[in-house]
Amino acid sequence: MSTDKLKKGDQVVMHTCIEAETHAGHIWTCRGDQFTRGTGVYAQDSVFLEGFSGSFAPEFLQKVNVEDVQGIPWIKYDSTDRSIESHVNHIVSDGNTTLIAQHAVFNGKYYWHINESLISWVKYYAVINLPVEEGDTEV
Repeated sequence: MSTDKLKKGDQVVMHTCIEAETHAGHIWTCRGDQFTRGTGVYAQDSVFLEGFSGSFAPEFLQKVNVEDVQGIPWIKYDSTDRSIESHVNHIVSDGNTTLIAQHAVFNGKYYWHINESLISWVKYYAVINLPVEEGDTEV
């Protein structure tokens, strides 16, 4: 059992278990703090994950920092921030789902949208900054 217990809100990925094959790359959020059930030789650590039925063994979870995933410079979304470039594709995420969306004003308030459908679950966004390869010309 780990001394570094998972806390509510921690984000994790599954590894080295059958569920990790089904949910490869999925980022889960802990619904509550890690807890131990049973005593003595029967003690077993568990944690509940948002969107997962039942509890899960923390020994098969790796804590991740969503801002560091795949080297993407994630920015925590602040709905009052007006410096976000409007009508330009960005990568958006809630820590589980990652999509491409645009930030724009609608009825006097800024929202993220995909094909003119408003989305309200965005917690993080990143500017799309593809690497320039030799021979490419910048636009």
